[in-house]
Amino acid sequence: LSKFSLDNIEALELYNGQNGTDLQPARSLSSASSLYLKSRVPVFLENEKSHGKISFKTGSFGLINPSLLLQQKITNKIYGSINTEWQKANGRYKYHYINGPVDSIKHRHNGDIDSWRIESNINGSLADSSEWAIKV
Repeated sequence: LSKFSLDNIEALELYNGQNGTDLQPARSLSSASSLYLKSRVPVFLENEKSHGKISFKTGSFGLINPSLLLQQKITNKIYGSINTEWQKANGRYKYHYINGPVDSIKHRHNGDIDSWRIESNINGSLADSSEWAIKV
């Protein structure tokens, strides 16, 4: 789940058994449980053409996590969005180590994270009110 940003997720659904969707592949019917992710579709007011969001998170073990979300109204029926995120942490932390009579505090190494994620969505609607979506 860490491959997806919650900035672009509208709903998470966990089904233990089958879900109630009529049109689904046979593979979905045979699985014991499934996790469904629904991407967020941008919503624009009448005069709006774009939205944006910049965020910066920080935490323990040297974590820094800046992200950028841009949503654009391309036409009246086509919307696009791009979301990018960088996550970096050094992963160093102290832990208590006991080995027989030796009792010491050590530091964890080689737990570094350095990752980029870029996600792009294009959503649209057709004249008969059906919808389509592309995610890269």
